[in-house]
Amino acid sequence: MKLKIFILALLVSSQVFCQERKLIIVDSLSKKPLAFAHIFTGNNNEGLTSNATGEVILKQGYKKEVITITHLGYHTKTLKKEVYNDTIFLKEKNTNLTEVIVQNKKVQTLGYTNLKKTHYITTYGENIILAQHIPNKTGAAHTLKSLHYKIRAKKKDSLLVRAHIYSVDPITKKPNKELLSKSIIYPVRRKKGTLSIDIQDQYIEMPSEGLFIGLEWLGENNDAAYGFTAGNDSSINAFVTLAKLKNKIWLQSQVSGSYLRASFGVEVY
Repeated sequence: MKLKIFILALLVSSQVFCQERKLIIVDSLSKKPLAFAHIFTGNNNEGLTSNATGEVILKQGYKKEVITITHLGYHTKTLKKEVYNDTIFLKEKNTNLTEVIVQNKKVQTLGYTNLKKTHYITTYGENIILAQHIPNKTGAAHTLKSLHYKIRAKKKDSLLVRAHIYSVDPITKKPNKELLSKSIIYPVRRKKGTLSIDIQDQYIEMPSEGLFIGLEWLGENNDAAYGFTAGNDSSINAFVTLAKLKNKIWLQSQVSGSYLRASFGVEVY
């Protein structure tokens, strides 16, 4: 009897395994794998994420669903039921950036990386995005030079992060459209300090209403923490979401009833 049950379980597990499918997401020109692409099946708002080698496993039932693949800097691809191969090619967007000529402009730091008494709070889960509103207090025209994040990892090179910049939704005052034209992924090479990312080649202008500087954690659970200060003012405007959501749901970041201000900032000129 036990043998029959074992064989039956083996047959069922084999059938489920056969109904799974491994896809590899790659760049259409370089043929290099695209890590951390997002794959959505059917009308599901929560998707899957490709690993460091561009691989993702579609679970049982995928044959009935349309799949959509997205990756920052690439054209979104939607494929109908079973009309796709195991390797899926994404085409990079041809973004024409307007070059900004800088002549002896003073560099300023906006945001909250220089605040004293910075505390650190651990992230819980992968693909979490934390976004902090950076106001443009003068309303003057600025061009973004670099992004700065105070973060802490358990050990060097244990964590990958991806930068984000969002416009401000005029109604909800939450993060809105992504302003970066390509995916910028960085390793954290120090246990504690400020991570700086040069974005001069993006030629992004600072809007009068400010913008949101975001950071996405791509490492393992509980592997890193971000710097913050806390207060009772809800206008502090730090929000959190999951990267694998097709339609982002942004929640205001709080701890013990206090609002959090992430220790993020940006250099402008």
